[in-house]
Amino acid sequence: CRCFVENELLKSLALFNSIAKLGIEPLPRIIVVILAEGVTVHFYAVLGVPVSTSQAVVGGVLGIGIVKGVRTVNKRVLRNILLAWLTTPVIAFVATYGTCLLGQSLGWLPVR
Repeated sequence: CRCFVENELLKSLALFNSIAKLGIEPLPRIIVVILAEGVTVHFYAVLGVPVSTSQAVVGGVLGIGIVKGVRTVNKRVLRNILLAWLTTPVIAFVATYGTCLLGQSLGWLPVR
Protein backbone atom coordinates (compact mmCIF):
# COMPACT_ATOMS: atom_id res chain seq x y z
CA CYS A 1 0.00 0.00 0.00
CA ARG A 2 2.84 2.38 0.87
CA CYS A 3 4.48 1.87 -2.54
CA PHE A 4 1.18 2.65 -4.26
CA VAL A 5 0.77 5.89 -2.30
CA GLU A 6 4.37 6.95 -2.96
CA ASN A 7 3.96 6.15 -6.66
CA GLU A 8 0.74 8.19 -6.83
CA LEU A 9 2.45 11.11 -5.07
CA LEU A 10 5.36 11.04 -7.52
CA LYS A 11 3.04 10.80 -10.56
CA SER A 12 0.96 13.67 -9.23
CA LEU A 13 4.04 15.78 -8.54
CA ALA A 14 5.30 15.28 -12.11
CA LEU A 15 1.86 16.06 -13.53
CA PHE A 16 1.49 19.07 -11.25
CA ASN A 17 4.79 20.49 -12.48
CA SER A 18 3.79 20.11 -16.11
CA ILE A 19 0.26 21.55 -15.80
CA ALA A 20 0.43 24.13 -13.00
CA LYS A 21 3.11 25.81 -10.92
CA LEU A 22 3.29 24.18 -7.50
CA GLY A 23 4.13 26.99 -5.16
CA ILE A 24 5.85 26.54 -1.80
CA GLU A 25 3.85 23.65 -0.26
CA PRO A 26 2.99 21.10 -2.96
CA LEU A 27 2.29 18.09 -0.71
CA PRO A 28 -1.10 19.23 0.69
CA ARG A 29 -2.26 20.10 -2.81
CA ILE A 30 -1.13 16.73 -4.15
CA ILE A 31 -3.01 14.95 -1.36
CA VAL A 32 -6.16 16.92 -2.23
CA VAL A 33 -5.77 15.93 -5.89
CA ILE A 34 -5.32 12.24 -5.00
CA LEU A 35 -8.37 12.30 -2.71
CA ALA A 36 -10.44 14.00 -5.43
CA GLU A 37 -9.19 11.41 -7.92
CA GLY A 38 -10.29 8.58 -5.65
CA VAL A 39 -13.73 10.07 -5.04
CA THR A 40 -14.25 10.75 -8.75
CA VAL A 41 -13.17 7.29 -9.91
CA HIS A 42 -15.25 5.64 -7.18
CA PHE A 43 -18.31 7.72 -8.12
CA TYR A 44 -18.11 6.64 -11.74
CA ALA A 45 -17.34 3.03 -10.78
CA VAL A 46 -20.59 2.96 -8.78
CA LEU A 47 -22.39 4.22 -11.89
CA GLY A 48 -20.66 1.53 -13.96
CA VAL A 49 -18.80 4.03 -16.12
CA PRO A 50 -15.11 3.30 -16.75
CA VAL A 51 -12.94 6.39 -16.28
CA SER A 52 -9.22 6.94 -16.36
CA THR A 53 -7.41 7.85 -13.17
CA SER A 54 -5.19 10.06 -15.31
CA GLN A 55 -8.22 12.09 -16.36
CA ALA A 56 -9.28 12.47 -12.74
CA VAL A 57 -5.78 13.63 -11.72
CA VAL A 58 -5.59 16.14 -14.57
CA GLY A 59 -8.99 17.51 -13.53
CA GLY A 60 -7.82 17.81 -9.93
CA VAL A 61 -4.58 19.54 -10.90
CA LEU A 62 -6.52 21.91 -13.14
CA GLY A 63 -8.84 22.67 -10.21
CA ILE A 64 -5.86 23.47 -7.96
CA GLY A 65 -4.32 25.59 -10.71
CA ILE A 66 -7.52 27.60 -11.12
CA VAL A 67 -7.83 28.06 -7.34
CA LYS A 68 -4.26 29.41 -7.31
CA GLY A 69 -4.98 31.64 -10.31
CA VAL A 70 -5.46 30.86 -13.98
CA ARG A 71 -1.97 32.16 -14.81
CA THR A 72 -0.45 29.17 -13.02
CA VAL A 73 -2.04 26.77 -15.55
CA ASN A 74 0.15 25.77 -18.49
CA LYS A 75 -2.41 26.10 -21.26
CA ARG A 76 -0.21 24.45 -23.89
CA VAL A 77 0.21 21.26 -21.85
CA LEU A 78 -3.49 21.26 -20.97
CA ARG A 79 -4.43 21.68 -24.64
CA ASN A 80 -2.19 18.75 -25.60
CA ILE A 81 -3.76 16.54 -22.92
CA LEU A 82 -7.28 17.42 -24.06
CA LEU A 83 -6.33 16.79 -27.69
CA ALA A 84 -4.93 13.38 -26.75
CA TRP A 85 -8.15 12.52 -24.87
CA LEU A 86 -10.19 13.36 -27.97
CA THR A 87 -7.98 11.69 -30.56
CA THR A 88 -6.93 8.51 -28.71
CA PRO A 89 -10.30 6.67 -29.04
CA VAL A 90 -10.52 7.62 -32.72
CA ILE A 91 -6.98 6.44 -33.46
CA ALA A 92 -7.55 3.21 -31.50
CA PHE A 93 -10.76 2.59 -33.47
CA VAL A 94 -9.06 3.14 -36.83
CA ALA A 95 -6.10 0.93 -35.86
CA THR A 96 -8.38 -1.86 -34.61
CA TYR A 97 -10.69 -1.66 -37.62
CA GLY A 98 -7.76 -1.71 -40.04
CA THR A 99 -6.12 -4.61 -38.21
CA CYS A 100 -9.37 -6.60 -38.27
CA LEU A 101 -9.79 -6.01 -42.01
CA LEU A 102 -6.20 -7.07 -42.60
CA GLY A 103 -6.67 -10.14 -40.40
CA GLN A 104 -9.81 -11.12 -42.31
CA SER A 105 -8.16 -10.66 -45.68
CA LEU A 106 -5.21 -12.84 -44.60
CA GLY A 107 -7.49 -15.48 -43.11
CA TRP A 108 -6.38 -14.89 -39.52
CA LEU A 109 -9.85 -13.76 -38.42
CA PRO A 110 -13.16 -15.26 -39.46
CA VAL A 111 -15.28 -13.18 -41.83
CA ARG A 112 -18.79 -12.62 -40.50
